[in-house]
Amino acid sequence: MLVGAGIASGRISLLGKNTQEGKVAAEGTSALDDDLRQLGVQEENLHCYKCLISGGAYLVVVSGDYQEVDWVCGFLEQQGRAEVSVHFNAP
Repeated sequence: MLVGAGIASGRISLLGKNTQEGKVAAEGTSALDDDLRQLGVQEENLHCYKCLISGGAYLVVVSGDYQEVDWVCGFLEQQGRAEVSVHFNAP
């Protein structure tokens, strides 16, 4: 859905209980905490995300500049089935 909307596939990671695509799939889920920290996810949210994934939810991580991330958030919110959080990790 996001790729079809013009977001480069290399900027998207999809994680689910039985699904890993993107950077995490290449490196394995053992690197999940470190990957999420590098993307700006705060330490206190890591456990929550892992619990959601274990419970059957999906985590979609999109990397990009502010305009791209803002657009993706709006797009996902319009789908009506997404809870969206933004984590900035600006250099």
